[in-house]
Amino acid sequence: MKSGYWRANGSSTFYRCLRPTHCLGGDSDCNDNRAGPLCAVCAEGYTPSSFTGGCTECPSQTKAWWSSILILLALFIVFIALYYVALRGGEPRPVERISPLDIEVSIISSDRDKLDAQVARLSQETRESPNIMFNLKIALSFLQIFTRLLDVVDSRWPSYFETFLGYIGVVNFDFVPWETVSCITPIDFYTKLLSMMLIAPVALLLISLGLYVAMLFADRQDMADDNTQRNRRAHYRRLLWRIILFTLFLVYPSMSAKSLSMFVCNDVEGVDYLVSDFTLECFDSTWHTYMPYAVVGILVYPVGIPLLFYGLLHHHRNSLKDENVVYAFGFLYKAFCEDLYFFELVDMVFKLLMTSVLAFLPSMWQLPYAMVVAGLYSILILLRSPYIRTHDDRIHLLALIEMILLCMCGYILQQPQDFDYAIDVALSVIFIGLTIAVVLLFIYHGVLYVRNEMQERARLKAKLTRGASLSRMSSRSRISSRASVATDAQSLSEAADRTSEADAQEGCELAELGDDDAPVGSTESTEFMNEEEPEEEFQGELELTALGFPASKL
Repeated sequence: MKSGYWRANGSSTFYRCLRPTHCLGGDSDCNDNRAGPLCAVCAEGYTPSSFTGGCTECPSQTKAWWSSILILLALFIVFIALYYVALRGGEPRPVERISPLDIEVSIISSDRDKLDAQVARLSQETRESPNIMFNLKIALSFLQIFTRLLDVVDSRWPSYFETFLGYIGVVNFDFVPWETVSCITPIDFYTKLLSMMLIAPVALLLISLGLYVAMLFADRQDMADDNTQRNRRAHYRRLLWRIILFTLFLVYPSMSAKSLSMFVCNDVEGVDYLVSDFTLECFDSTWHTYMPYAVVGILVYPVGIPLLFYGLLHHHRNSLKDENVVYAFGFLYKAFCEDLYFFELVDMVFKLLMTSVLAFLPSMWQLPYAMVVAGLYSILILLRSPYIRTHDDRIHLLALIEMILLCMCGYILQQPQDFDYAIDVALSVIFIGLTIAVVLLFIYHGVLYVRNEMQERARLKAKLTRGASLSRMSSRSRISSRASVATDAQSLSEAADRTSEADAQEGCELAELGDDDAPVGSTESTEFMNEEEPEEEFQGELELTALGFPASKL
């Protein structure tokens, strides 16, 4: 019997194993501490390893508990980073003007924090530059599809490549360390199905409660008017929608495949076994008990999520440029051209075909089917160029081409054959290099994104500082001008006082001489002076008041 095949004791029928490496052939049946039909399950005391594809011995209970906790913490940090990049990278930047008064107050107060806050506000500009969130979506979709292909097809992949894909399988939102948990308590496919179906709703419920508590706390701390509080609540609702959409984007491929795999069975010696768990039989009483849950999962995930996305896009189709709509739902359409705003739904259909429908095909047709579907999707992107940014089209095409190449290599390696160590290492290096090319491109664009953000903030801070310097110089000029005006006004006031004293002295001398002794024309001159002087005084008051000299000082 050739390696990669299995037969029951005393049977003349040979069955192809799910993985060629599981079956040794010859006189022995199973490899790597495996047992059961097609060597598809691990022997007692062993647990399947996502990193090696084989079965490893279960650790002690204490070690299993600590391993599970550490893995959960590490995966939690990874998901926090993914959410941060997704939420910050796709955040729309509303234009917000800063008044010169704000600049002047920031400089006069010499408060560096206020200056940084003003720069942060000024840097919120709407722009169509490369967005890291869209690159992240393409990279995640590629990794989700290919990690699922590894679980479905029965090709003999290089060992180090299987280990590498085991590490990045977390992108399917399957962050529960089932391998170590199964060493603590027995877990079958039905338990995993129900658990994964509840993870996303429970996570979204906890996030919603957290945002609600944060909103209440902000309302209690802020004594602003009702309109400000309404705007804050609207902002929290839009933020919640962004989190919901990204979470559904992550769980869609894995949960669609998990729900549909309830109906993927394999006939071995007249018994239908569940391909996802060969310890369970299809169509028995236990299967019929859990079948309604799988139907609910199908209605919620592979059917419900695309319908939800379609409903949101259709409802907001006439307001896709609205700032609030972009902030809440731009994750679905902002990367695509206006006439192809629905292209996210096309991409979801592609992922469903590659991750879920693929499992229902015979093993010999799975990889050719994947190459055809990926090729047709590549042609569609070439013809329509759905992304606004050309480099996003190129990244997506690169991911699809690499997917086709890896499927082609997997099809070549599908025949059972043994690798020596050198070939195994060489193929692993090539396959890992092809897989991480998209990831490295995403990291490259991420670095460019961060660098551009830092350069922009530095440029805006310099611009703000220059504006503040000009404002300060203008303030000094105004103060100097006002001081000069005040000096001139004081000089005029003193001159007017001296003139008034001289006139008063002359009037007293004339009064002593009497009206008869006055010089000819003196009466007329005095009358003329008395008539003109108030008008000049009044005009002087107007001029001084117009120059900013207080009227009370006049």
